[in-house]
Amino acid sequence: MPNALATIVAAARKESRGAHAHEDFPDRDDVKWRVHTIARVDGNKVKLSHRPVITTPLSSEDAGGISMDQIAPKKRTF
Repeated sequence: MPNALATIVAAARKESRGAHAHEDFPDRDDVKWRVHTIARVDGNKVKLSHRPVITTPLSSEDAGGISMDQIAPKKRTF
């Protein structure tokens, strides 16, 4: 039940992303929503917080890391 409550509250995003598609919000909003959403459930109350996504690689491409062009966010087109 705690997972279901967290999912219901977190589903209030006003954007579409992957499997979380909303017909009323067809586009991604990376400026606002490129974050990790953290849900804390206490009884029937859910508190959401966010933390930024790490956007710099741990290893450079020269040191064997992945090219940022390969893993950059992009719109799904299927």
